[in-house]
Amino acid sequence: MWAKNFICGALRVSTVVGCLALPIPLAIAQQESAKSSSPPASGVVVLGEDDFEKVPEAVRGQFLGGTPSVNPSQSSGSGEVHHFDPRRNAAADLRQAISTANRDGKHVLVEVGGNWCPYCKLLDRFFEAQPEVARLRQKSYVFVKVNFSGENQNAEALSKYPQVRGYPHFFVLDGDGALVRSQRVATLGTNTGYSPERFTAFLKASAPKR
Repeated sequence: MWAKNFICGALRVSTVVGCLALPIPLAIAQQESAKSSSPPASGVVVLGEDDFEKVPEAVRGQFLGGTPSVNPSQSSGSGEVHHFDPRRNAAADLRQAISTANRDGKHVLVEVGGNWCPYCKLLDRFFEAQPEVARLRQKSYVFVKVNFSGENQNAEALSKYPQVRGYPHFFVLDGDGALVRSQRVATLGTNTGYSPERFTAFLKASAPKR
């Protein structure tokens, strides 16, 4: 059945019932299935299948086109990357972000996804609609989007981290580039959409200790 190569929210499904069926390139599905997952370092939080909560009802069936506005001050000369761009070298972007985080006493918040992903676009709009959460992110993190699509899967950059099972997905790195946390973004939602309270708790728990 063609639905088996679709992403429904942040979870791959074999059938599509009551939620968005979004086609993605078969190469992505094959790469995701074949990609091996190396054991995380001691103390790293990696959420597993049992931690996945259902896709928020408020976002089912929505396809959000277009690209949200970006504050140029947050993406110019800061080491941050606020757009999914298959032309970018994610490994180089991450090196720059880690260097900036080390200098500024921050962590790096990596979002893996792509322009094909409606829930990534919904996440952009969530940050726009929640300025307090966005400010918390800006205060403690260097934010970098890493593209994963048929045009560029950024295999070199992503091979260093645990397997991504759904999109968008967060990795948190410290100022030395070590993995602090691997977070399924879907678990930061409720049945009314992405949760400001859960995002706040996640960002505070994963921030550098000061």
